[in-house]
Amino acid sequence: YDDKRIWIDELGAKRLDHKKPAIPGFVTRTWLEFPVKNRKDFLEMKKRFQPDTIGRFPDDWDRLVTTHKDRDYVLSCTIYGPFWRVRDWVGLENLCLLFIDDPCFVKEMMEYVTDFTIETLKDRISDLSLDFVFLSEDMAYKTASMISPKMVWEFLAPEYSRLIKFLRSNNVQNIVMDCDGHIGELIPIWIELGFTGVWPLEIAAHNDPIAYRKKFGKSIAILGTIDKRELRFD
Repeated sequence: YDDKRIWIDELGAKRLDHKKPAIPGFVTRTWLEFPVKNRKDFLEMKKRFQPDTIGRFPDDWDRLVTTHKDRDYVLSCTIYGPFWRVRDWVGLENLCLLFIDDPCFVKEMMEYVTDFTIETLKDRISDLSLDFVFLSEDMAYKTASMISPKMVWEFLAPEYSRLIKFLRSNNVQNIVMDCDGHIGELIPIWIELGFTGVWPLEIAAHNDPIAYRKKFGKSIAILGTIDKRELRFD
């Protein structure tokens, strides 16, 4: 194609993208194929997600810890959630089918994502005394969640609880759910599980921060609350 390219991304997914997006940073893309189609593929993918892989942490980690110890600025960390990571492996449509056709496989993959995250950060994250952690989990469309609240409770809540327990045990008090789209039906779940904030609360996805504040009070912090589309102008 003159204006498009087909390529394999860093996770092994085959994609069709514009070579030069009309608006840099706002990318339209199509996924053609995903790397995990069955348990055999998942076992191969797990080889790439080993906590002790050399290079995951810089050689001068101790120096970095010392540098950040007496800081006068906010320090955060971003991690991928189980929904986001498994969706990257299998694709959203395939994941939705697996929820019904092979729920045990979905739970196995999501549990592994949580295990990997905890093992990777264990004995490291407490050194930094982080002010907050973002959990990247985009799982909502413009008007609703991508999966039902019931499915969130069944498949994701156990993993979120494990992550939150781990982070709190390592002195991280502020845990922010990073989720685009309309999140009105998800916020009550996140509050109950112990998340302390949500981000970015997209205005373009019919989120109303004033209405949420009236409904949920100060039980969860709201970050963002702008129309991100406006950022493309300047």
